Amino acid sequence: MELVVRAAASNIFGKTSAPTDPLFQTLKKRWSQLDHSQYLRLDIANLPESDWLSHLRHRTVSYLLTVTEWAREDYREAAELTLLVLGVNPPRGTHFLRPGACHHARWMAKIIYYLKIYMFSHQLELSNDLCVKLQRMAIFVSLLYTPAWLKSPVAEDGPVNDLQLHHELLRYRAVDCEVADAALAVASRHLWYLRPQTVVLSLCSEKLSAAEEKEMATKLSCLEETNDYANDNLVIQQTTRLSDLIDEPFMDDLQGASCVRHSMADVTGGRLGEKRRVHEAERFLQKPEGNQ
Repeated sequence: MELVVRAAASNIFGKTSAPTDPLFQTLKKRWSQLDHSQYLRLDIANLPESDWLSHLRHRTVSYLLTVTEWAREDYREAAELTLLVLGVNPPRGTHFLRPGACHHARWMAKIIYYLKIYMFSHQLELSNDLCVKLQRMAIFVSLLYTPAWLKSPVAEDGPVNDLQLHHELLRYRAVDCEVADAALAVASRHLWYLRPQTVVLSLCSEKLSAAEEKEMATKLSCLEETNDYANDNLVIQQTTRLSDLIDEPFMDDLQGASCVRHSMADVTGGRLGEKRRVHEAERFLQKPEGNQ
């Protein structure tokens, strides 16, 4: 995921090998002089695909307001800045932390910097060209990247989330074609969560619709046993569904393939029970004892 946002930033601001970004240093030096009650919010009403972007805004805000636990404090800060730049007060209220250390290894820190610089760009006396670039970055980060990043640790949701992000990047071409293509170029090289071997993890996801779950189960029950599961030419389109990604044979574990087929053969409709779905996924992923 960090490679995706790095590609977007490089496309907008250009590549840099400097240990620190001069723009970040400007924010740090001027921080105490800024009026933190006067910050910019994103205005997406006049952008291409404004209705769709408004939908993304509503979805992002709704999701971030439901999160109560954070793996790291910088994740929380990025989420709160995203809410603020989208015009919503975080549950803890409106406050800004002083900019801290930033280096190339931690892209979450850079995301925080980019959002803050955009929000206070009118007080930093930046050029119009740079302000436009900061707005492009803020839109991409707040509407696409931040929610995708925060959802990424949940393995069973990985296939659903990755496919959704890919669909959104394809549509984002109408908003910012250069950024979308840069992000897609990287994302297309990291599609392992959308390989047939891992798409089945989504059977444990609450995000998978009952109809698609049934279709995936039907396809799994009809798979032929094979040790040929290479799929190096995976192409994701706007209409691609998760069930489309298991058309190819994918198991090198013949006993595991039989287990999946037999366990899914009797799925006739509706969502699998939580315990049963987890149990079937564990059986599918577990190798025979002799191969441990």
